[in-house]
Amino acid sequence: MPGPRPAGAAGMPGLGALLLSFLPLVPLLVWVPTLVPVDASVQSEATARGYNSTVAYQVAAGWCAVVFAAWWGLGRRLVSDAPALPPSTAPPVTPARRWLERVVLAVVLTAGLWPWALAPRGTYIEDAVFVNAAHRMLAGLAPFRDFEFLYGPLMVVPLAPWMRLTGFSLESYYGYLLLTELAGWLALLVFLQRVAPASRLRMVILALAAALLINPLLGLNYAVLRRLLPLAALLVLTRAPRAPSTAALGGGLLGVALAYSHDTATAAGLGAAAMFALVAWQEGVARVWRPVITFGVTAVATWLGLGVLLMGGGFADYLREAQTLVTRFSAGEAAFRFYWTVNAVAVFTLIVAAVAFAARGLAARAGAAPAAWGDRWFLAALVATIVQLKSGLNRADVWHLCGGVLPLAAAFALPLPRTLVRWTPAEGRAVVVGLALLGATNLIGQAPLASYALRGWVDGWSAPRVAAAAPIDTEAPAIEPARAYPHPPLVDLARYFADPARRGQAVYFYGTLWGIGPRIGVPKRDPNNDNFLYSDERGARVGRWLDAAQVPWVVMTAEAEARLFARDGANPLAEFERRVEPSLVKTFGAWTSSVHFTALEVEMPLQDARWRRVVGETIRRAYTRETVIGEYVVLRRTTR
Repeated sequence: MPGPRPAGAAGMPGLGALLLSFLPLVPLLVWVPTLVPVDASVQSEATARGYNSTVAYQVAAGWCAVVFAAWWGLGRRLVSDAPALPPSTAPPVTPARRWLERVVLAVVLTAGLWPWALAPRGTYIEDAVFVNAAHRMLAGLAPFRDFEFLYGPLMVVPLAPWMRLTGFSLESYYGYLLLTELAGWLALLVFLQRVAPASRLRMVILALAAALLINPLLGLNYAVLRRLLPLAALLVLTRAPRAPSTAALGGGLLGVALAYSHDTATAAGLGAAAMFALVAWQEGVARVWRPVITFGVTAVATWLGLGVLLMGGGFADYLREAQTLVTRFSAGEAAFRFYWTVNAVAVFTLIVAAVAFAARGLAARAGAAPAAWGDRWFLAALVATIVQLKSGLNRADVWHLCGGVLPLAAAFALPLPRTLVRWTPAEGRAVVVGLALLGATNLIGQAPLASYALRGWVDGWSAPRVAAAAPIDTEAPAIEPARAYPHPPLVDLARYFADPARRGQAVYFYGTLWGIGPRIGVPKRDPNNDNFLYSDERGARVGRWLDAAQVPWVVMTAEAEARLFARDGANPLAEFERRVEPSLVKTFGAWTSSVHFTALEVEMPLQDARWRRVVGETIRRAYTRETVIGEYVVLRRTTR
């Protein structure tokens, strides 16, 4: 009986087979999701265009299973000549070089996120979410119980004691962000200095990490800790998964990651399960059941312990809120229609290649060679990436697609020893091209927001350090009167609600004005966090809150009031156009980088229509115009 056929240039499937494995996804992801009706309660740009993002994920995950099966069959028949990756033989990084790199990184990060440079023109994008949440917590409200929050309690709850200690200000928030980013990036550098002692390779990996982890949104939800905590748990666990101490440490890190952001950590947990399955398959269940239990119990105990410590009795509110939001997003709420960009090609090429390499290697060698650290890490990262693809295909932009594929990018980039999962030099060069495209197109997608933050940062270095407006005795801390560049109508609005006749009364900030509470010193008190209503019911609860609390004041833009009250003959339920300001970067980015450049033009009118339809009914019935301050309209409650 003949043995396996040697796999030389003609025997082993290579780049052509990888291309054939990828190409069917091109029509499938565009066409199949348009054939299945969407949930009628879901509102998104994707559903408005007849695209079912839930089905898109099912197509992508199903195709990964097909590719795995096909390459498993190839691996059973062929012996690959792809070289194993041994441990690095480069000399260790010298102590002087280690500390020089750490100091340089700390200086660069500190200068780039210098709080006193960012604050004068802040807030920018996602930072407003956290400044708003901190403002509400300092007023006695609790996330999840009193207002929604999309992530875990560890991401947001510590902001309140930090700002009690340092004072409520933008400088305080950016200082907190700087500390978290420093902690994450320095931990990454220390790890790379250990596993990638070759300086050139380490710098290349750091450059790729910078391209994928850049945070011009300036939010804690895009800080490096959210992405790296789950990966750290997997890296610790996969190094020695049979050791109880390692399993406990990995579980503890995963528990911390769960408390910080349950979505990415859940994906990592499923990746760990896949890794344990590989070890059990190779070595038997008896070798892994103790570390599996240790890992799981430690992860859950750490998550529960942190949750209760941070939330107390409100931990149950967090669980309910998380379950509701996960259900809505899984149904396709806030989704963007997927279309192919260069970034998407890079994402799915890397995923398909990883599935093929893993299947081929496991089928050909798993019975003969034990898995090394890099094999276990690669499989865990691959599964975590496929799980996170659910979020990636729901929003379909650079933040969610590149964020979702980050574990796999790390699996390809880190030089951990491998014996099973291998690729040829030609395949390796293709992977390098894919990673380069992934990083470059992510930067293109981030460019408009990065330029916005950069302009504020540049202005901030020369901004005057004295308040440009007189202090106002507002109910809660107010940012605008103390800003170097205050917006006069907001200062007037702060003064209006600081008047003793209105001070301390509840104010509802309608639609796009959700973030002005901290600016004018009035805490936002309604159950929503920003201008997204993730269902009609979540909008209706705002109306119920307005009536139950007899909220006396509503603030909205004059443009929103004109549409809501049909001023100048406008239809209050008619759609309106909201064009994204065109630019060469945005036009180029729409096709090379991210769907959000074009999708926002559809999403923003849909958001506004839901606000007017669901919340607007209550406002039209119960409120009338009281005064106009600049571009803002104050409405007074007229009915009980």
